[in-house]
This record gives sequence, C-alpha cells and structure tokens, in this order.
Amino acid sequence: MTDSRTDRMRSLRDMTLEDLAIFTGDSNPGHWTHLGGMTEFTRRQTEAQLKASVAQVAAAEAEIEAARAATKAAEAETRAADAAVESATATNLNAKYMLWSVIAAALSAIASLLTAIITALHK
Repeated sequence: MTDSRTDRMRSLRDMTLEDLAIFTGDSNPGHWTHLGGMTEFTRRQTEAQLKASVAQVAAAEAEIEAARAATKAAEAETRAADAAVESATATNLNAKYMLWSVIAAALSAIASLLTAIITALHK
C-alpha cells in the first residue's frame, strides 16, 4: 500500500462520524477509499458494541451481588431473591454470549479490513 493510501486509511480514524459518512458516500463503491470508509464504520460500531457488552456484563454481575445481599437480608423473601439471582445469572450469561459474538464481529471486521487492503493492493 502506498504511503498516501496508508495515510488516508489512518486519517479515517480521526474523522468525525459525519465527515466519515460524507467521505464514504463520495467514494465510488468498490474503490479502496469506499471500502476503507465502510471498514472504519464497522470498526467503530464494533468498538461501541464491545464497550456496551463490557458494561452489560458489569451491570449483570452487580445485579447478582445485589440479589445475594437481598437474600441474606430478608429470609422471608428467599424464593423471590433466588429468582432474582437466577435472572441476573441468566443476564450475565447472555451478556457474556453477546460479548463473544461482538468479539467474533470484531474479528470479522479485521478480516474485512484485510480484504479491503488486499483488494486495494491488487488494483
């Protein structure tokens, strides 16, 4: 990849979302600039999903701890607290599955980037 292409690809990360949308929209579909813009959109989306997944896992773990504390505090509410723990555990597990799916999406985005770079190199 030429230095100008490399510099352009790196500059995509510094663009605002609006500037990136304009840049990508003005690029010809199939051209390396368009592929680079689409890859940057995917990278940003994946990054946001990763952050959201991590926050969801932390929230689910906090729910588990809160449910356990409620169980100890209110023996009369044991059955309700156990249900809350099970719900929080399911939420935690769901969040972890989501995190792994986002990691898979990130790997897919990396593969797309590599494909775009390889395609650009062969043009």
